Amino acid sequence: MTLQSSSCSLQNQLSCVVGEISLRQGNVSLTGRGVYTDSNIQLTGDHTVVHRSLVLKSGDSILACAEILPESPSAGQTFPNVSSFSRFHFRRRVAEVLKVGMAMVTILPGSPLSAAGGKCQTVNFMVSGDVSADLLSSVKTSEMMGPFRESDTCTRTSAGQLLVPQIVPLFLMFAAAFLLPSAVSL
Repeated sequence: MTLQSSSCSLQNQLSCVVGEISLRQGNVSLTGRGVYTDSNIQLTGDHTVVHRSLVLKSGDSILACAEILPESPSAGQTFPNVSSFSRFHFRRRVAEVLKVGMAMVTILPGSPLSAAGGKCQTVNFMVSGDVSADLLSSVKTSEMMGPFRESDTCTRTSAGQLLVPQIVPLFLMFAAAFLLPSAVSL
């Protein structure tokens, strides 16, 4: 859906593209303080905006952008490929290990990722609420994870060196882009 063909407006907010704030709330002031709410943007669940970008534009010019990072604890789980990955079953097993409601577990965008030369897959997830680092790390080796339990086959190479998850190069790319001087003058 393009903005030109959308019926998005202050009066018809449910027809707006997710994240389109200006048509629902008017122009955003960058000089004053303000609080904006958006009931269409999900912070958890399969359509979360976590690890996506926030872009501030003026017309066709991009003024600034930033990645939306989770405040909640997050982790990655690397396990041997399963024939058909089920987001539901993965979330249910993580919730059982952590003793939290399944709605508290969110699989982050881009998951599952291929790992260990295609023999394994990595799922990045976050947990809403207060979960200790020790409890979160217990997910990796818990028997309750079943087919999603981490194995040495996936987390170490034959020489015993740790594999670098594919998310690390992506993080480095974002970090480099952030450190580069902006081409847009304000």
